[in-house]
Amino acid sequence: MNTLRYLVTGTVWLAAIWLSGCTGVNSFPSAARAGDTVTLALGSQDGMTKANTRVAFVSDATGARFDLTSQVRAILRLYADPTSEVYHTNAAGFGMGALLVKSLQHDPWLTVMVLDLPPDLPVGHGTLHISTTAPQVTGGPSDPEPDINAVAIGLDILPGTGKPSTFDYYVFGPQGTNPGDLTQLEPRRHLELVPPRTGLDSTTGTGYGAIEIQLQLSQPFTGDATTVLKVLPQGLGFVTRSRRMLSWDVQGDRLTLRFLSPTGRLRVPETRVSLLSEDPTRLPIDPPPTLTAVRYLDLDGNPVNGPPTTDYHLRLE
Repeated sequence: MNTLRYLVTGTVWLAAIWLSGCTGVNSFPSAARAGDTVTLALGSQDGMTKANTRVAFVSDATGARFDLTSQVRAILRLYADPTSEVYHTNAAGFGMGALLVKSLQHDPWLTVMVLDLPPDLPVGHGTLHISTTAPQVTGGPSDPEPDINAVAIGLDILPGTGKPSTFDYYVFGPQGTNPGDLTQLEPRRHLELVPPRTGLDSTTGTGYGAIEIQLQLSQPFTGDATTVLKVLPQGLGFVTRSRRMLSWDVQGDRLTLRFLSPTGRLRVPETRVSLLSEDPTRLPIDPPPTLTAVRYLDLDGNPVNGPPTTDYHLRLE
């Protein structure tokens, strides 16, 4: 079944990526016929979507360049199982996933592009080139994340003409199989609250007991906000060991996020959240709210210093 093949593909990539201690940039399969569907591992991109990304194929044999942007089926994120080695850290705070998280300061995911090759690609070796305006973060331990705009991904075009995969899946009852809709796996329109880049090491520094963030909404809200707003935090606690807890509420036009750590190891990057509104007419995220205040507290509840409010930013995706 195509869906199973697709899921197995992602699993193989993740295993290879984390075992190598860095994020992968590759195609799978590495050889395909014109017309086939391929999947590209694009590292761990933050904010990459079909709207801000282009892709082209350049043939080694002819030098011709083919714009494949319209052939992109989906851009997805793949995550490892939380019980896997990706999320394991030793007493010194080191691990495969920790290496990525400390550098990029978001969840350890793999960005995958699903691409239908057009039927007119010439036979022979070529390279795929990605162009995106999504922010590129380089540096950090062992420089695990290259700028995807500067990476050429090799692909061999085999003789013959293929056809796009439908990623069929089985359904209950007499219906048999249905074609898969990969766009259902893409992120929905949402708002990212992105904190400043600071240290994530659990073995150095003291961290915070609590961080409180206040945002002013574009209009007042009445009712039970939990039925309308989803607040989805990043899971970086396996690196910081903060045992972070999050509570939030909406009062009128004010959204307050409260991050707590009983260990006093809360780190600024752990305040990153995704905000998703189920009813944009009642609680809109576009235009974005205004970030009005950030407070930092120690374990005893005393105010302490931290990055200024202006170092945080809000990004619609």
